[in-house]
Amino acid sequence: MIIENRILAEIAFASLTVLAYILSNFIYKKSKSLIFHPVFTSLITILLMLKLVNISPNEYVDNNKAMRFLLDISVVALGYLLYEHYDLLKQNLKAILFSQFIGSVVGILSVTLIAYLLGADNRMIATLAPKSVTTPIAVGLSADNGGFVPITVSIVILCGIFGAISGPFILKWFKITHPLSKGIALGSSSHGIGTSKAVEMGLKEGAAGGVSIAITGVFTSILIKILSFFLS
Repeated sequence: MIIENRILAEIAFASLTVLAYILSNFIYKKSKSLIFHPVFTSLITILLMLKLVNISPNEYVDNNKAMRFLLDISVVALGYLLYEHYDLLKQNLKAILFSQFIGSVVGILSVTLIAYLLGADNRMIATLAPKSVTTPIAVGLSADNGGFVPITVSIVILCGIFGAISGPFILKWFKITHPLSKGIALGSSSHGIGTSKAVEMGLKEGAAGGVSIAITGVFTSILIKILSFFLS
């Protein structure tokens, strides 16, 4: 592909991504239903459009580097929330660390035990174990332990969407109202997608979700290494 075509492709795919999100966000706000969460509907919309014009997902990814770059640096926004609520997070550090450790243990065991009982092999267990951490960490953990990375990526995204959709209902059902509790629950179980939902609830929730992504990643990495030792 010559450079002119690549530039046009970047513009076209970036425009497609933005338009899909605007449309999905409009539907989400009008319906007021978490079933139409923008991440989920944007994904479906983009896949349908690519299918309609006979463009492969790989071509879309290869020619959408500008959007991927912007997505990577958008994480800095979470850093600002952490800075704004640093004192609150520091005052509750012990509770945050303890809850994150328990959340990491449950996040791993909830899927690996089910997979083991259903007869899954070690590769599939390694594929599913990092389901609750952010994609870059999950990819590294899956690859290092012999997992099937494409399935890991899909599971991580699905877990994030499921958590963002079901999380608010579960929190309401159990009458959990503390901002840190809500943010930690969403961030530790549903990584970035869950944290985006936490930000919608409030800035304190978003800050808690942001710190949860990092701490859960560390605990999960250590715990999965321990798990892989016993499986080897």
